[in-house]
Amino acid sequence: MASGVDARLLKSTKFPPEFNQKVDMQKVNIHVIKKWIASRISEILGNEDDVIIELCFALIEGARNPDIKSLQIQLTGFLEKDTATFCKELWKLLLSAQSSPQGVPKELLEAKKLELMQEKADADRSVDDTRRRRDEDDRRARDFSDIVSGKSTLAQSQYFERQFESGTSQALPEKIQVQIWVPVPVQVAATQTRSTEWNESRRPPTTIAIHIA
Repeated sequence: MASGVDARLLKSTKFPPEFNQKVDMQKVNIHVIKKWIASRISEILGNEDDVIIELCFALIEGARNPDIKSLQIQLTGFLEKDTATFCKELWKLLLSAQSSPQGVPKELLEAKKLELMQEKADADRSVDDTRRRRDEDDRRARDFSDIVSGKSTLAQSQYFERQFESGTSQALPEKIQVQIWVPVPVQVAATQTRSTEWNESRRPPTTIAIHIA
């Protein structure tokens, strides 16, 4: 029973209309509700206060039909300005839970569904990223093999260009005999060729084609 002070507060406090509806706690999955209560109170306080959390548990489990108005009055000294919001959220969840066959509020089911969907999306994205990295590593390995064996001139050019752009390099023989075709103005000659030795530490112009001799 509320004390004289509580009775005056109950009369002077304006409660939302939802508080006039009764909740049958036997129709509610109490474990789900307790988990929400602990999480919400910790969020409000900025830390996990077991004393307040257990007090709230006791107030809603103390009777088959708990008195949410009295609960709000008793929690005001702890949750202060957030008490009314917390109690309204709690009561809406309890009303929803007693209407559910599983005793679980529809709002929490939807939130859990969204959480699972997000977890799946994150997992799929991680798998895609891993696959892309693996494909890129495989492609670089093939390009490198073609360069060393002299099978692909195009692979050579593309490989070195990607290495220079990414700022990474893969170990190559100390010296590679290559041929470089250097474009010259049309009025001088269509092309000009010359042979040279290329060392990996020296970056060639990106406009030239490199061929393994």
